[in-house]
Amino acid sequence: MSEATLKTTTVPVVNLLVLTESEYKAALEDAARKGAALAIEQAQAKAAPEAREKFHTRKEAAQFMGVSIATVDKLRREEYLKPSYIKGSVRYKESDLLRILEEGTE
Repeated sequence: MSEATLKTTTVPVVNLLVLTESEYKAALEDAARKGAALAIEQAQAKAAPEAREKFHTRKEAAQFMGVSIATVDKLRREEYLKPSYIKGSVRYKESDLLRILEEGTE
């Protein structure tokens, strides 16, 4: 008697995900949002560091301009400085600070 050779074959397993139409649309919208956010992040990361706007706190703005914090507050009240809000904190654009230093307030 001859000995039979047993051959084993591996069959790939395919996982199938079944979605309703509304689940499919929601998944597409979510993917589009995430893709857009990622694209924006990547574009910002690629931007030259000098092209990115720098923001300063009140104290940093005063030091940058060589004035007191009270003067920064006055410039804001008189609308020479427009505040930006980042995560609930007031910040001032460096470009605005430079503009005031170059042009003055009159």
